[in-house]
Amino acid sequence: MLIGLSVLFLVLLKTIKPLIEDLSKHYLCTGSAELLLKYRRLKSEVEAMRKLSHTISAQQEFAKWARNDRSRQKGEKSLQETKQLILQEQTKKTWSIKVAVNVGLCLMTLVVLIFLRGTPVGYLPKADTFWVPVQSLVSYPCAELTAISPCAFYLTAMVAFSYVGKLVTNFRKQSVWI
Repeated sequence: MLIGLSVLFLVLLKTIKPLIEDLSKHYLCTGSAELLLKYRRLKSEVEAMRKLSHTISAQQEFAKWARNDRSRQKGEKSLQETKQLILQEQTKKTWSIKVAVNVGLCLMTLVVLIFLRGTPVGYLPKADTFWVPVQSLVSYPCAELTAISPCAFYLTAMVAFSYVGKLVTNFRKQSVWI
């Protein structure tokens, strides 16, 4: 039963973290209302200036075209600066959410490992004298030599999950999804 709970906890740990990060990207990380309104206003002004530039002949009405071009370039520069401010604000919010999620998950993991450190997750078969040092490391906080401690199980499972995650990521990069 403890093995099932441990595996369930590890699976939840690996699935909840990306879900919370996705939610933070899509729903919680919008820029401030003032910056978004300024960005939309500047974008519509720059678009209007572009349309006006296409209607003005550069050879026949050069002064009007040059004035419009300078104001359009100034508007585009302001638009880029506003976009950078919005991205910086979103990055700060996303980073703070990621830190909060990681701290929460680490604290939950530590609490589970501290309170269940003496409870064996499973048992290894009795080994020869060659495997006794390995078994003593694997069963460290537990009293029995053939037991698997939660710490050893957690570390092994995390290494396995990260390895499988890397394999899946590499597979996705190499294969063509239809």
